[in-house]
Amino acid sequence: MRGEAADSRRPRPGRHRLRAWYIPAHEGSAQPLLTPDLERTKSVAGPEHSADPESPYRAPEVSTRFLRRSPEPARPAVTMDVACRVAARNTRMSHNGSPHRRMGMDVIVIGAGYAGLLAANRMARHARVLLIDRRDKAVDRIRLHQLVAGTRHVDKVACPLRTRLHRRADLARGEVVDVSPGRVHLADGREFQAQHIVLACGHGVARPGSLDSLEAALTLRDALSRLRSGTVEVIGAGLTGIETATEIAAARPDLTVSLVHRDLPDLAPRAMTQLTTRLGQLRIELTEQSRGGDLTIDATGPDPEPLTRGLTVDPFLRILRDGQPQPGLWGAGDAVRVAGRDWLHRGCASAMPMGATVADAVLASLAGQAPKPLDFGYDKRLLSLGRGVGSHESLNPDGTPTGRTVTGRMGAAAKELISRAAWLVPARLPHLYGPAMWARGPR
Repeated sequence: MRGEAADSRRPRPGRHRLRAWYIPAHEGSAQPLLTPDLERTKSVAGPEHSADPESPYRAPEVSTRFLRRSPEPARPAVTMDVACRVAARNTRMSHNGSPHRRMGMDVIVIGAGYAGLLAANRMARHARVLLIDRRDKAVDRIRLHQLVAGTRHVDKVACPLRTRLHRRADLARGEVVDVSPGRVHLADGREFQAQHIVLACGHGVARPGSLDSLEAALTLRDALSRLRSGTVEVIGAGLTGIETATEIAAARPDLTVSLVHRDLPDLAPRAMTQLTTRLGQLRIELTEQSRGGDLTIDATGPDPEPLTRGLTVDPFLRILRDGQPQPGLWGAGDAVRVAGRDWLHRGCASAMPMGATVADAVLASLAGQAPKPLDFGYDKRLLSLGRGVGSHESLNPDGTPTGRTVTGRMGAAAKELISRAAWLVPARLPHLYGPAMWARGPR
């Protein structure tokens, strides 16, 4: 009796399973909106509204108790013809299959590096943005030496670019061959138009055997994994070359590693002492001339990018031609040199502040406001010398050492923390990254 009484009681609010959506309308109408037919839903619509059994859209089963308790009547169902016309008007597909919710573009960003991706994601919350890149993957370039050494998996270094891009931004893959105010031309003949164009396509084109692209790094990784003995020669003793040589030597003690250099970086005394000690511990040979080896890794940097060769921007990151800023053309990252900011050098440390600054400048221009100039200076230099060993140097805004240095495991931990932030911020926290998070330039 208790079970029968329970079954006869009206269900409590909140326990209904809603099987259709209703929109308030005129009296006397109680037809549900068409919804995709799930296998568990059974069509009970009348002859006028019932659909073909093979159709993916049918009027779903409706609870009469729900209709009696509904505080408002429902309007007639939206027909499929109307729904398709509305969807076609509001949505179109781009060349790579991503939806364009709006036909026009406010900003086109060329390049999906640290500066370009951060700028695109930062502006996508407020403007119509299209990101163009020659590849469909986002690459954490400061980790490529770990990929080559085999200490980091490729899935931790690269991922689909679409997953790193804001959902409101659009994506197109292609090779940009020409840029003019308001227009971008691709090698396959496509043309895009926008009010503002941001060039952030990086410093140059990767060479075979270098660490400047994912494809080249994967080729080096495969070649290194096949070596059972022999010599690995790393050309270039900048920070990238030192990190590559020490990472390989620590991971592969069965190989001989040589570092071809002219001058080592100008490190603080304590950091330089740790560097020379670490090179001796790993038995890395220092040479001034290339002797050849079973595998040669080029860490001297990429070839110049034809599109951005000699490109200069003013402190507001507007592209200069004959000393005059070009309307609607902006630059950021390794692709450009900032006039009047001679202390800036290429790298992730300066690329991200430039990406945030150019995004704010473009948004200010779209709103009819005056942009703010780039105000960035260095405060640290990080160097990894193999797993568990590194250095963290404090710098003056112009990049000269202050003498304060953290080495050993603490230095390696600082390097790892900043490296993770460089991968996280452009995709997940671009709106929180701002001038308060970096040091100001020299005064």
